[in-house]
Amino acid sequence: MRKGLIVDMLFCLVSAVAIIYVSKLYYSPNNTLTKWCDGGDAISCYNAGYLYDKGSKYIEKDEAKAIAYFKKGCDANHAQSCQYLGDLDINGTDDLIYIQKACDHNNAKACFTLGQMSKNSNESSNETASYFKKSCENGNTKSCFELASLYVLEKYDDENNIKKAFYLFENLCEKNNYEACYNLGKLYHKNKYAKYQTRAVYAIKYYQLACNKGEIENACKALKNLNDYLQDILKFRKLCSLNDAYSCNKLAHIYASPGTVIDYDYAIAAKFYKKSCDELNDKIACSRIVSYYYWTHDDINELKYAAKNCDEGKISFCSTAANLYLYSEHSHKTSFNMVDETIMMFPDPLITDYVPKNVDKAIFYFQKACDKNSWKECNELGDIYSKETGVKNIGKARLYYTKACNAGDEKGCQKLKSLKQE
Repeated sequence: MRKGLIVDMLFCLVSAVAIIYVSKLYYSPNNTLTKWCDGGDAISCYNAGYLYDKGSKYIEKDEAKAIAYFKKGCDANHAQSCQYLGDLDINGTDDLIYIQKACDHNNAKACFTLGQMSKNSNESSNETASYFKKSCENGNTKSCFELASLYVLEKYDDENNIKKAFYLFENLCEKNNYEACYNLGKLYHKNKYAKYQTRAVYAIKYYQLACNKGEIENACKALKNLNDYLQDILKFRKLCSLNDAYSCNKLAHIYASPGTVIDYDYAIAAKFYKKSCDELNDKIACSRIVSYYYWTHDDINELKYAAKNCDEGKISFCSTAANLYLYSEHSHKTSFNMVDETIMMFPDPLITDYVPKNVDKAIFYFQKACDKNSWKECNELGDIYSKETGVKNIGKARLYYTKACNAGDEKGCQKLKSLKQE
């Protein structure tokens, strides 16, 4: 402790002696310091600038003169002069070159200034990020905050940049930057790259810091909303166990949505939708469960629920069922050697069951839709009867194309015309 105090005292003494020495040089009969500077000695320019910036009993503090001498030193490629300029209030158009030079010599304030100018002028976001990054690396915490904020923008939104944002906000939060704590809470709360197992706990932790210690109003609101949301999940679980279809659907939607604070698990979402559909006969759940089986390539179950929806009058699902009967087997034979990124979203193993081709059943489901005036499906029937081996019937094909055409369907008219020309 005493050793450190002695070192500090010596440093202060040396600095004081240096200022006195430089001041005397300036006030020497031949004005030695300024003459040396005018003669091209960059260090003398720096010392003169330093003297005017600090002031002493020999010379009055004068920032304008300090800047002028530092500029001379910087023009002579004296790194410290450029760095010192970066810490002074230079922001005019003519001073931009010196701000750039100061940044080039790793002055954090100058790089921050350039980053702000780039950001405000809507210049390249990569250029803006590079200035803030350099400033941050040289100790400017404002730049670290700006850089982290850039990383969470949509144009940067990938896992690598989000990890950087987590790291920067966390470091700033540890230094009592409560805006950073708030943003860290938002990342844990809503960002799809956060770890699901801990996101609710950490979102609450950082919202509480920002709210209680930083007194940030938005953090307090976010904390309340998150706590209310978690209470709602508990309520939905209880009501779903009591066979409330709405609550089962809400739970399913939560588990199926990336970016919520609980574990994203589409398989769990499917279980809630199945309960709501199979046990409670909820039409919304019966519709949504089809999407789950579509994305997991479980064509057998996709057909089961598509047919159920079709039978209940939802025409679009009739087409889904018909297409599965026509194309499921072919699509499975040709697509499962490929990596499908959408499937990698789901925790379940990829299901490879397919629906055997059955043209008669495809016709049955297309017919249901066509009878309800869905002209696309009438065209599909025309295609089957004009091309499909075993059921080919040009008369029926013409009938369905005509039905679609008479209803104003352009494709139906084109196909009818082509058929007449054959």
